[in-house]
Amino acid sequence: MNTQSVSVQPVPLRTEREISVLLNGLRKQQKISQKELGKRLGLQQSRVSELLSNPTAMRVEQFMQILAILGMQLQAQPRDAVFAEPTLQEPGVSVTRSKPQW
Repeated sequence: MNTQSVSVQPVPLRTEREISVLLNGLRKQQKISQKELGKRLGLQQSRVSELLSNPTAMRVEQFMQILAILGMQLQAQPRDAVFAEPTLQEPGVSVTRSKPQW
């Protein structure tokens, strides 16, 4: 089991793509393969790949299990409190946020 410390600032997640970037980024940072993640979840590597690339296909229970394996937890906070938080970035992917104009 990988017990490496996770170094991530709180990041607002508003889209499926942001969830995918976060989960894959954490998995790679911790050097956990899709096959290893699948083993811990009781799933085939191909299913893990599908879930990580298309988070809408995952059940809430699976999302929570993946977060736990990656050393993370889900936390809710008021929407306005997250605008100053950093953006998610992965090589070749930049996710930016701007305050809604409504």
